[in-house]
Amino acid sequence: MAWGYENSFTIEHIDGLKRKISCKDCKYYMSDDKSCSKRPLYLPEDGYNSWRGCKFFELDENATHIDEKKAQLLRVKNSKSTKADKPGKLKSAVIGFKVGDKISHTKFGIGEIVSKKNNMVTVKFVIGNGKRKSVHTMEKTLDLRICVKNSLISKV
Repeated sequence: MAWGYENSFTIEHIDGLKRKISCKDCKYYMSDDKSCSKRPLYLPEDGYNSWRGCKFFELDENATHIDEKKAQLLRVKNSKSTKADKPGKLKSAVIGFKVGDKISHTKFGIGEIVSKKNNMVTVKFVIGNGKRKSVHTMEKTLDLRICVKNSLISKV
């Protein structure tokens, strides 16, 4: 609720009206001193989304609008589990590339991997075509994980 429009205004946070999850909705939130009982955090203000990265976050069953907040928490957890599933698939996809492989990049075109170190590859791309007689090569160093994750490269 806002009041005092004459000179300025103040926003009052009424916890019963909030429909989005915050640290205040965690069962480890200490409302008397605005801190977390699991981590050394002081949470004077709402809205930082610290709860999203917290491995101890558990939704308090006494939170207001509990059904909406459970649905929101489920959406966040599902997106995290989807991201957690990808590293294994990415790792196997990254291992599948080796020096000498021909690849197709969505922006740079066809190229050949000339060196590989961990997840980084150097690719030699041929730019242009023979008709214009403006053929030249360009080397780019790419992060295989990012390229595979974003579907930027594929084997030819």
